[in-house]
Amino acid sequence: MHLSIALILLLVLIGSKSIYENQSEYKGYLEFNKARHQVIDHPVFFQNTIEEVYSNDPKWKVFSQWFIQESPPTLADLNLHYKELNSHYFSIKHSWVSLIRLLQVHLTELFKSFLALTFLILYWIHYRGNKKMLLFAIAWIFFFLIFNHFNHIRGRVIFLFYLPLLPPIFEQSLRFKNKFIFGLSLIILGFLLSIHIFNFLNEAKKRQSQLSQYESLIAQKALDTPIYLEGFPLEYFSRYFSSGEKTPFFIEGWIARSPFQTKAYRRLGFKELNDLESYYLIAVKEKAPFDFPDYMNSLGDDYALIETEETADLIMYRYSKNKEFN
Repeated sequence: MHLSIALILLLVLIGSKSIYENQSEYKGYLEFNKARHQVIDHPVFFQNTIEEVYSNDPKWKVFSQWFIQESPPTLADLNLHYKELNSHYFSIKHSWVSLIRLLQVHLTELFKSFLALTFLILYWIHYRGNKKMLLFAIAWIFFFLIFNHFNHIRGRVIFLFYLPLLPPIFEQSLRFKNKFIFGLSLIILGFLLSIHIFNFLNEAKKRQSQLSQYESLIAQKALDTPIYLEGFPLEYFSRYFSSGEKTPFFIEGWIARSPFQTKAYRRLGFKELNDLESYYLIAVKEKAPFDFPDYMNSLGDDYALIETEETADLIMYRYSKNKEFN
């Protein structure tokens, strides 16, 4: 009875969602966004971007840089390129590259990798003589490698694949008869949590510092001139603006070619990017070189750099079509 009710509710939710999407103003965007995701998040496309395969391809170069609003690829182009990318899945090159990509993520996000290695070691210590549990771990890791082969996944998602190892580890740890080993395990866990808290606090301090620098850059500036952010994590602003407050900057990326992007452009006083007479670019210094100025010039107008201002971590440029602009 309960199962039938759950299935009926699930069907109602799926059906109502489909009806709403097909009748809403977001229908075209949802269709495009799905195709956009299939291409730009494709592991083969990611590797092609690293190897600069698209550097001389005007159709895909700016798209690979996430400048999507006015980039050339159409929905048909995206669907066709998605099929082309899929054809490389079973090449020897991609099989090797997918493993290298996984290794690089582990080497880049060392804390998550350290935790994952700890889980594997503890699991081996507890279950090295249990064939069924070892078979479970091998099967799970094999599934993980297959998933990684067909998807471009990053550290926070990769870490989730190690979490299923935790319940059996905790279950076995609670059965420790050796109080010394149990106490040592708690000390190690506390040490790992301390490292995480330390990193978390450092990130919070960095976030507040860069937000303060952002405020100093835009203070007493002509904020009727739109601002574009590059290399500046948008999650830093998650509590910075209230739901009713208008942001002075705009972004490209996942909201491109959407009603949201159209409304943002109109609110800032333009319909298309090349309507801008001038703009600010605020970027994180360590993320240089910056792509947005070249992208703006590629749209048909020549923007000249007329002003530069720096803080410890950020840099702000002002570009204008009129070289005498001040």
